[in-house]
Amino acid sequence: MQAILDDLKKNQILSSYQIHQLQSTIKAKYPMYSTEERAIIFAKNVHQVIDHILFPFSVEQQKNIKMSLLNEAVQKEKFAINAYDVCKTCIDLKLTEGETLTAFTNWLNTHQPKQLTPKDVSSLSHLINPSAAIPLALEQAALPLIPAFPMSTKPNFITNEWLYYILLGLFIGIISLISITSYTHTKSKTVSLPLATLETFSLETTELPISITLIEKSNHLQKHLQYKEVNKSALQDWLKERNSLLSEEPYFNQIIATAKDFNINPLLLFAITGQEQGFVPKHHTNALEIASNPFNVYGSWKTYNTSIEDSSRIAARTIINLSKGCPEDADPIMWLNQNYAEDPNWYKGVTALLNQLEKVAVLEPIH
Repeated sequence: MQAILDDLKKNQILSSYQIHQLQSTIKAKYPMYSTEERAIIFAKNVHQVIDHILFPFSVEQQKNIKMSLLNEAVQKEKFAINAYDVCKTCIDLKLTEGETLTAFTNWLNTHQPKQLTPKDVSSLSHLINPSAAIPLALEQAALPLIPAFPMSTKPNFITNEWLYYILLGLFIGIISLISITSYTHTKSKTVSLPLATLETFSLETTELPISITLIEKSNHLQKHLQYKEVNKSALQDWLKERNSLLSEEPYFNQIIATAKDFNINPLLLFAITGQEQGFVPKHHTNALEIASNPFNVYGSWKTYNTSIEDSSRIAARTIINLSKGCPEDADPIMWLNQNYAEDPNWYKGVTALLNQLEKVAVLEPIH
């Protein structure tokens, strides 16, 4: 069990380096924005990164987990969140009991290589000193730290909503100082924390999207399974010939985008959809539902029906996590088969499809 905890600790969700990278990217992308405006975009992206890794928990559970995680993170010398932090938070919030145990087990199985049963998870919780669920007073104090976005209304001074925004500015100041300290290796005894104004937080900049990849590009996959450019046109035509719904948007480009984000060969992701769901033929009665989860993450598209962005990212993270420890001389897809699928011959189908797609989507060399 200790090895599982060690793997969770190594699985970074938001590292101090990534926070620094996020700040630098926002500053470069929006040079004319004030510090407070950029703080809003920063907070929004921190929310999005954490939200992405909290499936398959319910919305209410996600809110409680995120709130507790951020409270713990800002108290660290260096702001960082890893999978162990999420695991401990779930145990502290008693998500190892009743129906929530299944969601917690599914989450653990996508963030470390060993496939656990609910019984294993119950045993695992005893290795971590569980604390009481977050008190109501702490919940009320913690909630304002990073508010849910977007915000479309101005503060109502009849309520304490002004405090909501001021605490957000305080949080961003703390994050900025922590990040800067971790890279300059200097510490100051007295600091001034920038507070955002009410007017700033009511700006429409809260609606602005920003695309920043906070995924570590290095992974445990063998080189031929890492990301590479492919002949998209040829691949799309091949899928169309098979009447595949995945040849259309948003499916086609989303799978490729996810592959790039996680440094995975996009053809491997498509090969898995072929093995799992025959590339989702359009004539299938439930084609639209299947196309939202053609990887059958969390059991199948029937039990976990979501979006192609969500399912492809869960599949990608699962592939990376389950590939840890694979010997260099081992068949990486056969290794993946041990925990990804119950069918012992799953890897044979995926390998055959991958080899076929490699021939179809090969890029011609530029002379």
